[in-house]
Amino acid sequence: IMQEAYDMLSCLPWSGNIHGFDEMEPLYTLATYASHQWLATTHENQILDLLRRDLLLQGSKVEIEGMAFFTTLRKAYDCRDTGQYSESRAFAWIRGIGTALVMGERDGLGTMVNTGGDHWVAIALDFQRSVIWYGDSFGHRPVEEVTQVLDWWTFHHTGDKFIYRTLKITAQKDGYSCGLLGPNALGHFHRPDTYPLIDVAKADAERVRVMLKVAQRHLDQATVSKSMS
Repeated sequence: IMQEAYDMLSCLPWSGNIHGFDEMEPLYTLATYASHQWLATTHENQILDLLRRDLLLQGSKVEIEGMAFFTTLRKAYDCRDTGQYSESRAFAWIRGIGTALVMGERDGLGTMVNTGGDHWVAIALDFQRSVIWYGDSFGHRPVEEVTQVLDWWTFHHTGDKFIYRTLKITAQKDGYSCGLLGPNALGHFHRPDTYPLIDVAKADAERVRVMLKVAQRHLDQATVSKSMS
């Protein structure tokens, strides 16, 4: 995998931005994947977008949402008593997701949520069974800053109180792997045969593998853009 990484990186200029994703981040941010640095919002969005595309290609109707989902949900929760959630255009897209889940147009929703400013947890919502699957690679129980928001939103759309269950996730042994293990847990939850849980001893290699996927998406998009110009 390391030789593959060297070969890929030798093809990349280190100036300019990463193409193929919603956020235009500098190419040099790819190097974070090949380090022991904590994965930031940008990286989580990239990893979740890769998962979203993979699941779509497999015919899945699961909604995989990036970091903006819970951030917007928290804003809606903060003004829950004002009627803004039902009326504001700023919340129209998450209202639409809620409706799609209730109507069965989507089979579920998966996302990552930041807790305490320095930790990522995985969330999978099952509207059919009224279950919130909560995956914390440190094994911690669901925290109130997350549950109060999810409880409000799921009840708003369904009138039901959802129960919490533990999402299977690889146990974290360091201070930086939560951003890798969480999305892997979401993939495993929805497609266990395709996404086995990561062996924690191979976490570094998995980070490099993700970097290669992001770099390949960039190269593919750059090739498409060049051919169209």
